[in-house]
Amino acid sequence: QNLHEIVAVEGGRLTLNQPLRTEFTVEDGSHVQKVHLVSGTGIEDLTLEQVVVPGQAAGGAVNAATLSSAIEDLWTSGVIFSHAWGGWMKNVTVRNAGRNSAYFPMAKHIEVRDCLFDGAIFKGGGGTGYIGFDRTWDSLMDGVEAHGMRHAPNN
Repeated sequence: QNLHEIVAVEGGRLTLNQPLRTEFTVEDGSHVQKVHLVSGTGIEDLTLEQVVVPGQAAGGAVNAATLSSAIEDLWTSGVIFSHAWGGWMKNVTVRNAGRNSAYFPMAKHIEVRDCLFDGAIFKGGGGTGYIGFDRTWDSLMDGVEAHGMRHAPNN
């Protein structure tokens, strides 16, 4: 997968804004799909902190399949840029995210600078306790500090 801008169409031929880095063959099921993206979105000088932590509130019903409680496990996230192009975060702090502090699925040209991600409450099971780029291309993290994550460069 990747995200590319189509800059020209001539018959059945597409011209992209940059070269493909790998071969995408028809035999492998490769295809082109139009997607709608959010572009030019940014967050600066913001602190998000979840103050309710497990054990401090009524847990509610437990889901038998996941063994989780919607209140107890607090499946919230700090910042997610999904289907985004050209977004940025600068000087953002996320404390006690329930699930992921910062996550960027299906995004391109994202910059994350000088941010602090301090703890994820729920780190059990797949897809939790993340900071990072998942199916994210041509992006940058610089000056990021992370603590208490399941999947991240913890300091």
